[in-house]
Amino acid sequence: MKRLAILLSLLLPLAACVGGKSSDKAEVETAEKVLIQVVTTAAPASSAKYIAVCAMTYTSQEEVKTLSANEANPVNRETVEIVRQIISRPNVISCIDGLGFGVPEL
Repeated sequence: MKRLAILLSLLLPLAACVGGKSSDKAEVETAEKVLIQVVTTAAPASSAKYIAVCAMTYTSQEEVKTLSANEANPVNRETVEIVRQIISRPNVISCIDGLGFGVPEL
């Protein structure tokens, strides 16, 4: 659990700087909420937040905009596909594995 806390403390600041570019904080927070909702359809809610932190660290500005735009209807085909693409990236998989969670199958 200590390892998880250390890793998350390192990742959280990175999530605000998505894809190497600064993003609107509210937009990033909304995108993360949407990502959590999608991940929760395939993973326990207790791990979805941590999986989302890993995913948001490697999410592009365009993906953030698309995810946040789908806030009203987060579990639609387009959003699920975007989340599926994000969590299938090698860096995201490594991050999720490092936390001790399996990568959810959406």
